[in-house]
Amino acid sequence: MNNALNDAFGPMDPSNCDFFLIVSMIGALVMIMSLVYGIMKYSENKSILIIALSILQPFVLYFQNRLLYNMCIGSIN
Repeated sequence: MNNALNDAFGPMDPSNCDFFLIVSMIGALVMIMSLVYGIMKYSENKSILIIALSILQPFVLYFQNRLLYNMCIGSIN
């Protein structure tokens, strides 16, 4: 019973930190794509608020997963 709990809630393999790195890269890519799309559509809308809000979500995704990746790597060392 104790072994099953340790497997379920114990420390994970260090290679699982790569998940946060991959999601962080995806967030950065989406953020860049949103920025380019917002700049292209700026002439139609003339609203910087729409561009800022469309970039905010990917930025939070990028920053949060970058922070989690650094915490994961730091806890291993």
